[in-house]
Amino acid sequence: MQVAGAVTDTARDRLRAQVRREQELATRVLATEARLATEIEKRDAVLGTHERLIAQRKDELADALTAYVDEAGVSLERAAIVFGRSRSQLQRTLRERKTARTAESGVNPRG
Repeated sequence: MQVAGAVTDTARDRLRAQVRREQELATRVLATEARLATEIEKRDAVLGTHERLIAQRKDELADALTAYVDEAGVSLERAAIVFGRSRSQLQRTLRERKTARTAESGVNPRG
């Protein structure tokens, strides 16, 4: 009977070791997943900040372009030549800014 008890003890010890290893691996997976989620949250926050900064810079560009056209009294064609852009690019920049201003004020641009 002693041999059977030893075999059973060995099997039980192996099973316990296997359960401990599984728990260690599961803990590792959960910890790694938590670190990944944290990094994704950080990335999303940074991207959000940069998206706002880019939108702000686009607005500033459109405002500067508007001031240039209005205050210098030049046409969009002239501005296109000066800045090496197409007239349609400049129009799009100005239109996007106008749309953004309208959205900020809550006014429907179509009436």
